[in-house]
Amino acid sequence: MDKKVHTKNLLTLILSLLIIGLVLFLDRAMMIRILFFLIALIGITYYFYKEKKCVKKNTPFVFFFLLLVSILCDSILAYSLKRIPIFSYNITTTANTRVYNAIGIKVWQCNKKDYQNILVVPFYENGYLCDALHLEAVDTNFFFKTIVESYEDYKDTSIKLKGKISKKGALNYIEFAPYQEENGEITFTEDILLSVFFKNEEEALLNIEEKEEVTIIGTIKNRELSKNGYILYIYNAELVEIGERT
Repeated sequence: MDKKVHTKNLLTLILSLLIIGLVLFLDRAMMIRILFFLIALIGITYYFYKEKKCVKKNTPFVFFFLLLVSILCDSILAYSLKRIPIFSYNITTTANTRVYNAIGIKVWQCNKKDYQNILVVPFYENGYLCDALHLEAVDTNFFFKTIVESYEDYKDTSIKLKGKISKKGALNYIEFAPYQEENGEITFTEDILLSVFFKNEEEALLNIEEKEEVTIIGTIKNRELSKNGYILYIYNAELVEIGERT
């Protein structure tokens, strides 16, 4: 084989491997990652063909073999390095999280803005894995402005909320409502209400008063119409933090 041709083929192989390295370095789920990876595999297949390591009719099989190995290695690397996989065949997005399904694994991005704190589990593990440590607290007033239009995005997902209590019931129940604060006075509106049911009795509620700021985490389950507007329900909640009293 001509030396120049061999050098050209070798450069193609090296460039393809560099592209794969670049794709592995990127940590976000982007179509360009898959596109670049496929281009790199084509380059490697081209190298094998031009170097006569496979005959022309076998080049498609070489490509698909490399693709299969890459998909398997992608899952292994994602599991080992806690990274978002390149080849995700299904991505589920909610208001807070993304779940990437790859071969043999599920990858949880509990905060869609955070690409570092990733949870990776075997595919057979079910349930909601994100907890208070992974979620960013959402202000209740902001939540109330968006929940009616975005309810389906929030339904059956965990959310971390920070706001002032509009009503306190027993040790396992509180309510939130939109509020305004002016000259130190807090007033609640009644057009929308959030009922929070705690998983267990929270002893700390004994020392919490209405209009006090708290942070909770729980799962949004359902909503219903009321005479004033909407009532939303959060179940299996936990008290995360108590703020300063007003």
